[in-house]
Amino acid sequence: MPGVYALIVIAIPGAVVAVFVLKCCGPWLRALLGGAPVSLPLLIAMRLRRVDPNAIVQARLVAVKGGVDVHTADLETHYLSGGNPAKAVLAAVIAKKAGIDVTFRQAMAFDLAGRDVLDEVQDLVRAKQDGLRAEAGEVSADEAAAWVGAAGQVACAVAPPGIVTVDGRPVHAVSDGGFIVKGAGVEVLEAQGNVVVVRQVPDE
Repeated sequence: MPGVYALIVIAIPGAVVAVFVLKCCGPWLRALLGGAPVSLPLLIAMRLRRVDPNAIVQARLVAVKGGVDVHTADLETHYLSGGNPAKAVLAAVIAKKAGIDVTFRQAMAFDLAGRDVLDEVQDLVRAKQDGLRAEAGEVSADEAAAWVGAAGQVACAVAPPGIVTVDGRPVHAVSDGGFIVKGAGVEVLEAQGNVVVVRQVPDE
């Protein structure tokens, strides 16, 4: 009987470990076949750190296919901070393909701030496609300076940066404080070259 008990004591932990490892085999194989390999020991370590390996592997696959250089450690950190790694990576991929300057680290910061980073990036893409960004880039420093004190409206969320319209003209803008959502009213505080610094005005 003592031998049986000893066998049970050894078998139960062994079975638990085996199940634990098998749960990581799926993500490991998917990452390997997708061209974004992650070592099995690393995936097991993620489980121990209460990180979902599937979430990390999915983000890795999106990054590799999209040509965005992302470290697995950064994806884990973002996950543990309450962020959505795949969403942040996808936003960075979309921005890169559209030639918009939004890095993965910026996307992570936007995501952790509770903002819809995908919506913001897609908004910038639409603005570029509509010629809004190009038109904003044509504003001269003199024009921007003349708008100090003027009222405007956010056309693309000001993070900073963003785009606002003043007197019907789009102009590149930065916020003097926090994030300003699309559609919000703003006041131009100053001009820095052909970029205006704005602050949100309260709704009346």
